[in-house]
Amino acid sequence: MRTINLQLRQAQPRSKWLLVRALCATFAFMGVTTMALASDSAHRSPGADTLLKAGTDDADWLLPAKTYSGNRYTALTQIEKTNVATLRMAWRTDIADDGQQEASPIIWTLSKTC
Repeated sequence: MRTINLQLRQAQPRSKWLLVRALCATFAFMGVTTMALASDSAHRSPGADTLLKAGTDDADWLLPAKTYSGNRYTALTQIEKTNVATLRMAWRTDIADDGQQEASPIIWTLSKTC
């Protein structure tokens, strides 16, 4: 019995050391992950200046009605009277028609900086 008790006493400091190492590694991983997510989230949404200039940005459609006045106008020239008849369906998806999914699309290019 004494030899078992001695072995257990010697193993305790080692297991505490392993626990401390594991906790340090866990906290370090959490810190690095938090910093990476924080730096990445800055580019996931447009800044205040970008939102204020949303009506003049033809690359993105940031507001439900394009501008704060709701005019839904864009200066893009890819679709015009001469080629509108050649448009074809690019994709389609079936959704429930219960009125819950009616929304305007919001387009934001993630590669832009705020």
